[in-house]
Amino acid sequence: RETTITDTEFNTKGTLSGFIKHKQFGDWQLDLAINSDRLLALNTVDKEDAAYYGTAFMNGSASVKGPTNNLMIKVNAESAKGTDVKIPINDAEAVEENSYIHFLKTGDKTKNKKGIVQKRNYNGLELEFNFEITDNANIEVILKGPVKGLGAEADMVKVRPGYARNFLFPNGLATPLNAGSRRQVESLKKKRGEREAAEAAAAQEKCGKLARLMLAFELKQAQEGAEKLFGAITAAEIAAALVEKGFEVDRRDISHAKAINQVGEHEVVVDLGYSIKATIKIKVTGNTDENFERASKTKRPRKAAVSAEAKEDKSE
Repeated sequence: RETTITDTEFNTKGTLSGFIKHKQFGDWQLDLAINSDRLLALNTVDKEDAAYYGTAFMNGSASVKGPTNNLMIKVNAESAKGTDVKIPINDAEAVEENSYIHFLKTGDKTKNKKGIVQKRNYNGLELEFNFEITDNANIEVILKGPVKGLGAEADMVKVRPGYARNFLFPNGLATPLNAGSRRQVESLKKKRGEREAAEAAAAQEKCGKLARLMLAFELKQAQEGAEKLFGAITAAEIAAALVEKGFEVDRRDISHAKAINQVGEHEVVVDLGYSIKATIKIKVTGNTDENFERASKTKRPRKAAVSAEAKEDKSE
């Protein structure tokens, strides 16, 4: 009959069935089966000679069969949520120097489906361990460059395997966390410090130039002298006007205290990073021409009749 088993660390559960028999407490024989959709399968820490370590939860089945001096252990499972396994070496070829670890390639999987399996024999213990790492699992990497929303050089972060494999690694933005990459941390920290110092200096220079700008916009006006205008100048329009002046600014970094929908001068603040903020002057005029039309909101990017008069204020 089936018995529920529970791990004492994370309280994950599975079912155990089968038997254990012996002859006068000798010649022990096992025939056990374990099934679970999430059960702790590995929980180890990094050691000098560790081939792999971390925490793994299995979704699948496992069996332990045979005499204790010649056990056969089979696992057919995939990683479940919370899995965080690290292999502290550079690549699969290095891993396979340990004969008890073999990474399946596409051809191997096809052969397995056809029943062509490479036999690997081990004295006293035979393992058939098919464990698929899915995107429920995390891997740990060291960033080699800034990645928005994740970190920058020398940061050790956990990411999904697919994200690392398809984006971070091909673009040279990260490296797997291992003994070799740990030694790169100090040089990466130095590189990060130099990059951030250069970016902060560039932002400070940009701040000074932006502070001298005056951007002019036109909005439709019902009649001469009417203070309220139709519509309002948006951050996207301001960003587009800045591009025309040679400044790349993300519209999400532009903020203003109130809607810019009245004739007169206004101010907006641009966050340039590194606690540096530039204040830009905006001049809004009305246009009573009944044929005046503002650029469509659906066009890229909306420029809202940015006046050719937008000019740099030379006053210091």
